[in-house]
Amino acid sequence: MYDIYCKVRDAKGYKDADVARGTGITKSTFSDWKNGRSAPKQEKLEKIATFLGVSVTYLRTGAQPEENGLTDATLKAAFYADHMDALTADELDEMWDDVKAYAAFKLKQKLDKRR
Repeated sequence: MYDIYCKVRDAKGYKDADVARGTGITKSTFSDWKNGRSAPKQEKLEKIATFLGVSVTYLRTGAQPEENGLTDATLKAAFYADHMDALTADELDEMWDDVKAYAAFKLKQKLDKRR
């Protein structure tokens, strides 16, 4: 699981310290995880996944969940239905990444307000 986390973290240009700051999880949690002393509990995994813009299932398994038939492809098609023909696949992917990042940002704001 840590290797999947590292892959996503690195792809987004973050270091453990960035994720720790963004989630409110201590750096020692990441160190313990890296060294195999412990693994984050569900609540922390949810914060990490939200910050990184992926699902907890993806962090655990590397596989995207297909709950209720909803996949990134079907959500993207629904979200951009009127513009699918006007944009390239790369443009759609880039815009979809922006949508997911914004959703993760807004969720983080909401979670931060609860503290």
